Amino acid sequence: MRPGDRLEGAARLRREADGLRSQLEAAERLADAATATATARVQEARDALAEEDRDVERLEPLLGEVDALWQAALDDQEEWAVRNDPATAGKVAETSRRRGEVLAEDAEGREAHAAGMVAREHLRGALSLLGEAHSWSSWDTFGGGGVFTDLM
Repeated sequence: MRPGDRLEGAARLRREADGLRSQLEAAERLADAATATATARVQEARDALAEEDRDVERLEPLLGEVDALWQAALDDQEEWAVRNDPATAGKVAETSRRRGEVLAEDAEGREAHAAGMVAREHLRGALSLLGEAHSWSSWDTFGGGGVFTDLM
């Protein structure tokens, strides 16, 4: 072995190590940028969800009041029509039939609302998982795979 061979080998290893360091720094910058973007998106989603929660809490109690007031108004209208105008009795019957249809549609709407609430809870779970994405990507890149295992 020539004396220069060891020096050339050491220089080659140094260049490879510098190249790997450069790749690692680039990967870290990309991971940091991706994490910052994901963190911002998660925060935006959390803020939007909190706003939706406030709207639901504010509006939910009003739904019961609206239903009760609507029902009372319909009952009063029917009683007045039957008492004061017998010819209106047929119209009242038709209105009652249509009212039944509307109530059925309302029940479907409430079922859809309940399904939406379940979906919202699933989205909350997804947001939680996204919050853990940074630690997952770090482990995958530096602990469980990627750069370090490729070096060995």
